[in-house]
Order: sequence, then C-alpha cells, then structure tokens
Amino acid sequence: MKSSSFRLPRQASIYIKIFVLLLLMVVVLNSFADFAEIWQKICDVNKKIRNVQYLNQKLFGMDNLTLDTEIIEESNIMIEQVRAKFLDLDDGITDETRQIMKELNITNAGENGDPVSIDAKNIDYILKRDKMLRDIYGYNGLASSMVSLNRALPDNRSEYCKTKKYPKNLPKASVVIPFHDDDWMLLMRTVHSVLLRTPDHLLEEILLVFDYSDREYYQQQLNEYIKKYPKIRLIRSHRRQGIIPTRIMGGMNAIGPVIVYLDSHVEVGPGWIEPMLARLDEDPKVLAWAKISSIDANTMKVSLDDSPGGLGTFSWDLVFKWLDISSYEGNRPTGKYDPKPTPTIIGPCYAIRKDFYHKIGYLDPDFDIWGGEDVELAFRTWMCGGRVEMIPCAVVAHMFKWHTYETKVKSQNSVLYNNDRIAEIWLDDEYKKYYYRSVGETKNRDYGNITDRLELKKKLGCKSFKWFHENVHPNLIIPSYLSDETWKKKEETEKKLNDMREKAKKEKEELKKK
Repeated sequence: MKSSSFRLPRQASIYIKIFVLLLLMVVVLNSFADFAEIWQKICDVNKKIRNVQYLNQKLFGMDNLTLDTEIIEESNIMIEQVRAKFLDLDDGITDETRQIMKELNITNAGENGDPVSIDAKNIDYILKRDKMLRDIYGYNGLASSMVSLNRALPDNRSEYCKTKKYPKNLPKASVVIPFHDDDWMLLMRTVHSVLLRTPDHLLEEILLVFDYSDREYYQQQLNEYIKKYPKIRLIRSHRRQGIIPTRIMGGMNAIGPVIVYLDSHVEVGPGWIEPMLARLDEDPKVLAWAKISSIDANTMKVSLDDSPGGLGTFSWDLVFKWLDISSYEGNRPTGKYDPKPTPTIIGPCYAIRKDFYHKIGYLDPDFDIWGGEDVELAFRTWMCGGRVEMIPCAVVAHMFKWHTYETKVKSQNSVLYNNDRIAEIWLDDEYKKYYYRSVGETKNRDYGNITDRLELKKKLGCKSFKWFHENVHPNLIIPSYLSDETWKKKEETEKKLNDMREKAKKEKEELKKK
C-alpha cells in the first residue's frame, strides 16, 4: 500500500512563501532601525567626546585637534557658557530695564549679534527715554542696556580660520582697555567678551585704565566688580588725559609679554586672539592689527562675515582711510586669509610685543588727547625695523559712535596738533609740503617740542618716508591738486589777485584825496 503525503495547492504555497519573506523583511528592517539608532547614539557620543576634547584644548591649552567646523561652532558656545558659569558673570541687565523690555515685548535682545528690534509703535516712547543717553554717549544707550553682557556672537569665520592650528605655547597677553565716559553695559560687554572668548592660558590680565570720569558706577561699583576677577586690574588717572596718555600708561604697566590694545566699545569674536599671538610668536617685530568689523550704534547689531577684511592707508591730511586689499596687493597677492602687510591701522584692536614696543618708544607722549596715534605708530613701526600686518582670522567688532572724543585741551584741535607732529617728525621735506597744502598752511602753528622724537628716530636708525613710499606703499598717489605744478599756478593766481586788490585799494585812496 502506497503511503500518501499532504501537498498544499501550488497557489497556497506561493502565498506562504510571500508571507515568510515579508516576515523576514520586517525582522531585518527592525534590526536595521535598531542598528541605525545605535549608530546615531555612537555618533552623538563621539561628537560629545570631541566637544570635550575641544573644550580641553581651548580652556586648558591641550594639543591641537583636527575637528570639523560644526564641532568647533557648538563647542565655542559651550565654552562661553562654561566660562560664564565658572566666572559667575552676570548678564548686567537691571530690573528697570527688564521691565521696559517686558512692556515692549522684547526678549533675548541682541543675542547672536542680532539687532535690538523695537516695534514701530513704540518708537516715540524709546526716543523720549533715549535722547539723553544718545546725547551723552553717542550711541543708543537704551538698546545697549537691554543686551546681555554675555551675549553669544555668531562664528562666521571662514573654514580656514576656524580649523587653523596654532602652536601650543603662545605668549600670554595683557589686554589693555582705556575708558572714559562709556556707559557701564558697553564697557562691561567689552570686558566680558574677552573673558568669554580668550583661552585662560593665553590671558595674562585685563588691564582697565580709567581716564577719569564723574560717573558714579566707575567708583565703588567698579572697585567691587573687579574684586571678583583676579585677572582684571584697574589703574586710575585722577584727571582727564585722553586715550593716548592712558594707552601709554597701560602699556608701561602691563605685565604680559604681549600688549593687546582694545577700545572700550568693542566685542571680540570667537578665536580672536590666537592668530595675533601666533604671528607675534613668529616675528616679534610685527604690529598685528585685527580685522575690524562693526557694532551698529543704534541697534547693537554685530556684523561679522568671512571676508578677509580691509587694509589701512591715509589721505595727505594724515587721516586714516580704508584700503582695498586687491588694489594694494596688485600683482603680489597673498593667501586670502594670510597675514597681510598694511601701510597704516586704526586702533580698535592691535597687538605688539612689549619689548619691541618699548624699544620703538610706545606712543608719542606729547600727543594730545586723541587723533593720529595709530597712523604714527604704523609709520614708526615700518620705518624703524618692524612690519605692520592685518590678521584676517582675528576678528573684533567695533562701534563707531556718532560723536568722538573731546579735542580741545591744547591751543588748537588735538587731531591737527598731533598730525602736525607726525608731519614734522616722519615726513621728509619732499613730502611734508603735501600735508601742509592739504590742511592749509598756517604760520607759527604750535606742535610742541619734537627734539626727543627726532633723537629716537636717529637712535633707531629709522628709514626715510621716501623709503616707506617706495617699499611699503608704492601705490600711494599724490593728487594733482597738491602737485608742485598745480600749487605754483595757485600761488601765481593768488599773487595776481592780491596785486589787483592792492591796486584797487590805492586807486580808491587816490580818489579820496582828490
């Protein structure tokens, strides 16, 4: 008898196979989802580990690491948060200001460098409250009072600047900040930005130089404030001197091997100090100038970008002017973010080795309150054996106020007084005439005693301005209206006019006699 076996119909067998296959696919997909979740957790842990590595590198000076820009950006925010907590940095916003912000429905004012945005319907209210602050400070003091001292800034540096490695043992810096009449929030936002964005192992001190003010908060309140932070020192002048004397005072009292000068109304960007210190470590005779960005005086908006910045030149009245990089470099281009030679600078932020600074004579001690000091320092550095360079990876945002320093201590405008000194000391006779033609020649104008500075120039073996023109700034143009030919025609025309006036005067007198 034959044994019988059970067989499924062909169609049912196909269905079962499809079902089993689908079941296997579900199992595989679930396994893949579990794997993907596990892999994401591994990636997150690895990211956190690398964040911690970067934190160690920036906070404690550990060896450089190769990290992508996303890690760097996130870690920089973490670093600032850690430092703010560790140093117990208050945001500085008063209860009164918080109430105003509540009334205007303003939150997180100025965070991430954004503008303080005020609804149009509240403009009249703001203008009434803020007029006095604008008149006193030269910027929107009310908007400034709403912005946290610890506000985050965007890291808009180029990938090159974010990932560039620097030597481990860079020289420490004394950050010198002269101040006079800024409001508390603006000055302290400058100070906090340095504390938040400067690695501790690179910061010797923050040296605040008080250029006398009768603001009450710069008395006991400031004394109590600096007691909390061992790295902040304060030296006071008991009379108004001006930014130049107080910068000299700060430079002479600084204890770090590098002096970094900051204006009192700036905010330093992420990774701001390492590029300058690294350049000074390579060449101790460099005057390193940061790339200058802007803080809007009305909205407090910080404008940062990844451009390499601009250079400095001057007009023939010796006033600083911006200079396009490509027009200066011409057919001698440097790498986009490499340090770039610049004929002159302005002073929101520059760094110099203290020993070299001392050797070339600090700033001119006989300068008046303000004006021309940065152009003069650049001239002297170039002509007396150094170099002046703009460092594109070092970014500092500066507020250009609606009005500047009072300039009336000496017998004339202090900018003109200082620039006359620059012309007499550093411009050869061949070039000095262009300056006086530009500003208007005035007989017997006072520019003080320049004997000591001329002796320093001789002692240092400084080169001539002709050398500077030919080697540092060969594309410096002498405008046609200042040329000898034009000036000769001008003088001839003026002589003819004077002769005509004299002739007319004599004829008038003769007619009276008749």
